[in-house]
This record gives sequence, structure tokens and C-alpha cells, in this order.
Amino acid sequence: MLEFMYLETFEHLGFEEILKLYSAAVIYGYENLKKSCFSFLSSNVQSTNVCTILKLSNYHNDEELKTISLDYIRLHAKEVLSLGEWKRFVLENMLLASETIGYISSVIQKAYS
Repeated sequence: MLEFMYLETFEHLGFEEILKLYSAAVIYGYENLKKSCFSFLSSNVQSTNVCTILKLSNYHNDEELKTISLDYIRLHAKEVLSLGEWKRFVLENMLLASETIGYISSVIQKAYS
């Protein structure tokens, strides 16, 4: 976090470190860091990490990042829902998984009505 404050870059950091930085930015109210982490996370959503990003966004009440995650899952449902990450996510986050399935269903329903 200190490195970002002085250099305003975190190019060499990995995904897990960005997740931690995002949480720290939210907790300490460091908006520039939060925006940078948000930008990184929202542009690097993949089937293998979308559940982690969804959990993080839900925990920190970041509706924009949550919607990005939910939309990614909706658009890539066949792939995401078949992964072990999703199965673990459902077991550990039943309420959020249920919300996710509800979101997917409502978008599909709207498309056909």
C-alpha cells in the first residue's frame, strides 16, 4: 500500500495482492487505490477468479464490481458453473450463490418477456 501511495503503480503485484490492496483501500478510505484496484479487477475477471471477485465485492458492498462479476457469470455460465471454484463457492457462500442464480434467471426472464 505504501508503494502505491508513493509510486501510484502496482504493476508487479499479483492477483491476490491486488485483492488485499482493494480491501485495505476500502477499510482505510484510500479512494485512488480503490479505483486503481477496481480498474484492475474489473478488467481481469476470468472464469477462474470471478467467484473471488464476487465475494470481495459483496463483502465490501461494491455494487458496481458485484454487477460486473454477476454479468460475467451470466455471460459465461456454462464454463463458470462447471468449475470446481464454483462448486466450492456454492458450499461456502450459499446465500450469494443463490443471489447469483437469481440474477442470471431474472436477466434471462427479462430477455424472453
